[in-house]
Amino acid sequence: MSSGAWLSPVEALTRLKSAQHHDLIQSKDSDASLVRYGYRIADYRFLVGNNIRSEVLFEQTIYPLPLSDHFVSGVVNLRGNIVVVFDLNLLLTNKSSSSCNVLILGESAGEIGVLVDEIPRAVYISDTEAHLPAIPDFLDGYVKEGISQDELDWLEFDCHSFFRAYASRQLDLKNQAS
Repeated sequence: MSSGAWLSPVEALTRLKSAQHHDLIQSKDSDASLVRYGYRIADYRFLVGNNIRSEVLFEQTIYPLPLSDHFVSGVVNLRGNIVVVFDLNLLLTNKSSSSCNVLILGESAGEIGVLVDEIPRAVYISDTEAHLPAIPDFLDGYVKEGISQDELDWLEFDCHSFFRAYASRQLDLKNQAS
């Protein structure tokens, strides 16, 4: 590229890889155990769903969304897409999250963001046992199963169904407190 020449749109959008986000890809390790990723919100640990694309935005600026429910933190701009960010900590503990780390789950029009207290880490499924601990009532029907690994409980949380039910007003979370 010569000095003063414009980049093509494709070159401009792909020339720099942002250091502000990381993609998480689920895979199998060399021992053929399934590697899943799990994140923590309050005292709960959730697994990223199978085949769900996820991405972490560190110390992300979240813009308020006026007249939204108390657990909607706001929105972020993710490569031109507006993504709603939820503070599940408020629903789980009745306290706002102190984190600005946003876990983006899904792709394109189906992306949602959740504030996480601990960014996703690898969970090796072969070393687990089935275990479903007590969960808050509002998560009933959205936690498919649970596993226990190294004395930590991980929940298979269907967050997309949870937020679809909320968006269609089938799930009332306005006065939810744990």
